[in-house]
Amino acid sequence: MERIVFSTIEEERQCLHDKKLKAKRLSSRNVFDEIKDAQERSVGFFDLWCKLCTAFTISTPFTILLSMLLILPIAMIAIGGSNYEKCSAEKLLPFWLIVFGIVLLFKLILTIRNVSKMRQFANGEYSDDDLSYGSDIFGAKSAEWCEKIVLVFLVLWFFFGNYLTFRIYKPSYNIPDHPPFTYCTGTLYIFILFVTLGIYIAVIGGAIFVGLLALCCFKPSNGDYGYLAD
Repeated sequence: MERIVFSTIEEERQCLHDKKLKAKRLSSRNVFDEIKDAQERSVGFFDLWCKLCTAFTISTPFTILLSMLLILPIAMIAIGGSNYEKCSAEKLLPFWLIVFGIVLLFKLILTIRNVSKMRQFANGEYSDDDLSYGSDIFGAKSAEWCEKIVLVFLVLWFFFGNYLTFRIYKPSYNIPDHPPFTYCTGTLYIFILFVTLGIYIAVIGGAIFVGLLALCCFKPSNGDYGYLAD
């Protein structure tokens, strides 16, 4: 795809002005506009579900939520570090919590960055010419692979933490007076339980919410019922 060559400076200025107006118009769209647009452009239920996920992802409330969630991994690192030698029932739990917090913090920062880029693209701040010339909007390929590796690690590390946590359920929160001296301080263990259950609720609840919204918004075309005519 070739770049547009302007014959005069005025034409170039007019083109830039039109792009700014388009970007301003798109930036004024809210999540409800994105939902309506996804409903109109989807070609199937799964496609609608994906577009609705994207609409919520690039919304301003989602970015604010991600920014607030940065507190969580910081708390994980702090609680894991302050209780590092206070869980003899499972000595790996504090270490698991610290590593999970560090990697989660890194992943959240990357996600906020990518959401910002996606919103700029949706607002028309990047043109098709930028894409055609191979400019990397969402980061280099190596960065994309890095994010995928981080995500896979987080998922596997999360389930490993589930095993460590529920294997010793429910431990003594105080140091016993007699052997075996196995315990796990309540601050550490209860916090891990809340984090674990919170992640399950957020992921499953979010998927169900978007799925129900997709069911409400989905409008099958005549082609979707084509098999009934056979």
